[in-house]
Amino acid sequence: MLVIPEKFRNFNYVKMVSVIQEELKAPHVIVVKNRKDYLPQSNHLHSYDSLLNVETSIYDEEQVSADDPLVVLFTSGTESVPKGVIHTHNTVLYGERVLAETLSITKDDAVLMASQLSHSTGFLRGVNLPLLVGAKSVLMDQFIPREALKTISVEKCTFSMGATPFLHDLLNEISNNSGTYNLSSFRFFLCGGV
Repeated sequence: MLVIPEKFRNFNYVKMVSVIQEELKAPHVIVVKNRKDYLPQSNHLHSYDSLLNVETSIYDEEQVSADDPLVVLFTSGTESVPKGVIHTHNTVLYGERVLAETLSITKDDAVLMASQLSHSTGFLRGVNLPLLVGAKSVLMDQFIPREALKTISVEKCTFSMGATPFLHDLLNEISNNSGTYNLSSFRFFLCGGV
């Protein structure tokens, strides 16, 4: 399965998929924020909204092992060139359980995520971790420090994770506009890299 927006930043993903469908080998493409009647006629395209209210699955029942591949996530290339890494259900769930336990992340938390969901940070901490513990996930389309701090204030975010430039920019914005933001809910910012 492949989940795509119809369009994002003036790029038409539905059109792209129609060109590469043969080599894609994804039996189903889910198009988010798109009404079914706007999709081109195709057996492999499904609007996200149309799937929310169906009682039958688009998938054939099949046995899935916890050691089967779940997702390919891309690294940032901090130590080398960026690369796609195959993760299994076990590797994703184990890492998120340990992190949640170590940092006492619960259903009462809210994560601010500004990293792309195709990157391990965005997918693991912005999607999987909140789903695992029942926490709220607040996704940002584009990282803008003042918008991130406003979002933390309004959404009562308790933590975030990102590369060091995110943290640097947040601290600069706080330093330049001290007292502007209510960050009392915010517990920690995870970061790594050089």
